[in-house]
Amino acid sequence: MTSTRTRRHRHRTVAKLLLAFTAALGLAASVATPGIAAPVGVAISDGGTVHAWGYDAASGRTEIPQTLADRTVTAIATGSRHSMALTDDGVVHVWPTDNPVLASSSPPGELDGKRVIAIATGNVAGDYFLALTDEGVIHAWGANGSGETDIPEELTGKRVTAITAYGMRWAALTEDGAIHLWHPYSYMRSTPSELQGKTVTAIAANTREWVALTSDGSVISWTGSGESPSNPQALDGKTVTAIDAADRYGMALTDDGAVHAWGLNNFGQTDVPQELTGKKVVSIAAGAEHAMALTDDGVIHAWGSNGNGQVDVPQALTGKTVTAIAAGWRYSMAIEKDSSPDPCGSGSSGGSIGSLFGS
Repeated sequence: MTSTRTRRHRHRTVAKLLLAFTAALGLAASVATPGIAAPVGVAISDGGTVHAWGYDAASGRTEIPQTLADRTVTAIATGSRHSMALTDDGVVHVWPTDNPVLASSSPPGELDGKRVIAIATGNVAGDYFLALTDEGVIHAWGANGSGETDIPEELTGKRVTAITAYGMRWAALTEDGAIHLWHPYSYMRSTPSELQGKTVTAIAANTREWVALTSDGSVISWTGSGESPSNPQALDGKTVTAIDAADRYGMALTDDGAVHAWGLNNFGQTDVPQELTGKKVVSIAAGAEHAMALTDDGVIHAWGSNGNGQVDVPQALTGKTVTAIAAGWRYSMAIEKDSSPDPCGSGSSGGSIGSLFGS
């Protein structure tokens, strides 16, 4: 009989080989892994139609623009007052764009002719936006009151493989497994000694701390301010494959398809529902007040605060196959797989894309 230690070693060995494979091919945040959905903001092959629901107020962030009609969306990202989408031609779309209070949301001209492979958005005094091109270069625009769109000089000449943003902080991973952190306060850019000698494969942030996933499947959290982080003890001995975070809590997906959550639970966002027991989750998304999970049958599960209907999955998605999810501030987004048959007649647009880099 194969021991638990041997099985875990095999999982970690596979993860390291996939990371090396990814870097060798220059594939930014993803590798082809059937049955595993990509993390938030990373392009997937099974694109389709974007849906949004929940709180909107006057911002229009859940009103899908006409520019996306008949377009195949491959990635989505949620902000405070804006939404982002990436289409299969590598073009970034941000909305709304016609609100004078929410100016500077349109993607910059410098992205013209570039192919974007990952997107992210955060908020300091206003929303800012990040796009990662297939050249490994980050482009940033939007609100810049604290320098959040100023790309750090240490990234010059480096190939970025993954990006993430939440609130007033964002991070980038480079192909050497190093983390580069942005925050208006310099002390929040420090990394813990526990990361020395480790290769980081995913990074997430909430309003209080950073969360990193390493190539051996372990999770390390730190605040950067000297405060004690929220320690996900339930993950001890488990191999984690994806992470996400929001507000003051974190989420992790383990290699057995189980969801784990820890930290602040004022809206029940860390109470993983019983309905997920026995199901295999392939993607997770953390919102400010609610959380989401996508199972391998393409069904969305959501829990936490529902004051604005953000956990009520629309009837339009009933019976449909969802390939990507994103949870924002009191609203949600999803990509419904295009069910039209491919030219070969297989009825599928290809396998979904997995990632070693989380959301």
